[in-house]
Amino acid sequence: ALATFLPAFNLMLFRFSNVKHRGLLIGALYVAVPSLASIAGPVIGGALIHFFKFNTTFIFGIIALAVAFVFSLFVKHQPITDRLEMPKNKLLLIFGAAILIYGFTEISWIAYPLFLHKLTGGFLNMGIVATILAAIIAVSALIAGKVSEVEHRRIGFAALNQIIWTGWLFALVFISNVPQLIFTSIVPGIAGAFAMMLFALFGDFFERKHHALLVVLWEVFLNAGRLGNLIPIKIYFDQAVFNFSWYFITIGIVSFMAVIPYALLYWLYHKKGIVTDSRQA
Repeated sequence: ALATFLPAFNLMLFRFSNVKHRGLLIGALYVAVPSLASIAGPVIGGALIHFFKFNTTFIFGIIALAVAFVFSLFVKHQPITDRLEMPKNKLLLIFGAAILIYGFTEISWIAYPLFLHKLTGGFLNMGIVATILAAIIAVSALIAGKVSEVEHRRIGFAALNQIIWTGWLFALVFISNVPQLIFTSIVPGIAGAFAMMLFALFGDFFERKHHALLVVLWEVFLNAGRLGNLIPIKIYFDQAVFNFSWYFITIGIVSFMAVIPYALLYWLYHKKGIVTDSRQA
């Protein structure tokens, strides 16, 4: 489902944005709007699981997806006629490394939900806390997107995200209760918002004719990193006991390695070795 939806959605973001406003658009549509739309989701899901068990929650999800499908029938689709043309420079390898690490450090698929459940002690409390976090992330994303409208700051913002995210991963080792998690939630909120500046940069430095292939490669790099994340999950998850501390430390170390491709991007940009595509201004 993700493989069929996201390349088309990502290409739409590239096609209907220019370099100056791409950060705000991506921050809004990629982070803020989904977060706002899903604010009620966790608390509703937690309540349904708590009072009616999982089957009711799955039925509710099926109905919601069916409604979304009906609305999708009214979207006017336009076929893409561009050829899938590969950019012929080393910049793609630098971005590939950054995206691969970004995917590897996504903890929200397995480990973080288990950590949140352990911390809250139940699905209802878990849903309430997740809703609070979603609200904070949505506000942070809009602020981050607005600030990053100046395109020459985006490399710095993307690198700052990685540093903040790394610090938060290490901080999770010491979080032992819900108030601590909520208090520090502004950190992943800001980091998550700035993280998508990497996607904006991915479109800024390549010509529009490459965008159709770039959105496919984004998913390839990203999901390769996510698959790699299963290795530490396998290592630290044993007999229903998850060693969260060492898992977060491991992911934090890998996350910090992303400063290498970001430093290369920053150096090339300021040495005029790479420039944004002026035709997207």
